[in-house]
Amino acid sequence: MPRGRPRKAVTERQGWTSPLVALPRQGSVVPVVPAPPPHLLRSSRELWASLWASPLAQVWDPVTDRMAVEELVRFVDERERAWRAFRRQRLVPGSQGQPRLNPLWDLIQYTTGQILQLSDRLGLTPRARLQLGITFSQAAMGIAELNRLLDEVEDDDDGDFALETDDPAIAR
Repeated sequence: MPRGRPRKAVTERQGWTSPLVALPRQGSVVPVVPAPPPHLLRSSRELWASLWASPLAQVWDPVTDRMAVEELVRFVDERERAWRAFRRQRLVPGSQGQPRLNPLWDLIQYTTGQILQLSDRLGLTPRARLQLGITFSQAAMGIAELNRLLDEVEDDDDGDFALETDDPAIAR
């Protein structure tokens, strides 16, 4: 049985700020792309450039988050190399000469797991962005748009608010 006062809601706690970080639209800020790690495949270098050029990179700290992005790209690079070798020879001779699955399969599975974990930490999936409190301004309404919509709200006879809009995405 809990004792004392009930905990305050998160929004009532001192120092609370909105958990959502709205990122600017793509193309509105010129990205700074750090140099990629050496010895990467071309596809991995392209991934590096696209990650750092994305709007999401604006919430990453190039000093502290670079290591996580670098690890992600290195795991993607290693998985691609393993896939190439695995596709050439899926079965290899076992210790008794029997055919067995190439051990590279284990490396592919391991790197895939690491890629998924790092992708979540960096906010590279919609669910991860939501958990990190990141939204893109293309999907989120700006303050001016919200104020405009609030100005259009009318009182109904029953005291509920009704919104007059032609936009089916906003109207309920």
